[in-house]
Amino acid sequence: MNCLAITRRQDRRCCCFFTATGLPSDQPLDILPVVDGSITYSPHDISVQEILTLDQVEKRVTGAGMVIPLKVAFIGLKSVQWLALGHNNPAPVLELFHDHLVQKVIFRKTRKYSDIAYVDISVTDNDNLDIACTGSPFTFSCKPETSQDLITALRFFNAQGIRLGDNAKHLLGENKK
Repeated sequence: MNCLAITRRQDRRCCCFFTATGLPSDQPLDILPVVDGSITYSPHDISVQEILTLDQVEKRVTGAGMVIPLKVAFIGLKSVQWLALGHNNPAPVLELFHDHLVQKVIFRKTRKYSDIAYVDISVTDNDNLDIACTGSPFTFSCKPETSQDLITALRFFNAQGIRLGDNAKHLLGENKK
């Protein structure tokens, strides 16, 4: 990342960064205005914005994923939401990257966001995040460590344009920033 300018505006520090590592000269640059250490970033749609810290932006640029801390992960069934076919208490994984996620119940599995049918909060346990994939009868269900971790994951999926179920939409509506 390279810094274009640092200015002061209305008693707030502002710095603009641009990312252009290895891009051909005809490719657009991401211009990221930083105000008071935070960036309002809208990669796909101006109506879906994320407030990111500089560390979060660096992870996006370098390709590092955002780890959602989990208490437990399950393999579930779309048709029988209360039934878990497998679970992982010691080392569950949900890591969100710009174009895919990595999940682990028993084995690590990479999924493209285009393969996700919807993301919702379980109707049987309102702390569980359910990720359902197109063409599969199974879900990846997990319980994030905190309610803030759950909201962070839902905001990320929403920003990626993934369809959210009614329970997820309701929770995000109650927790707007």
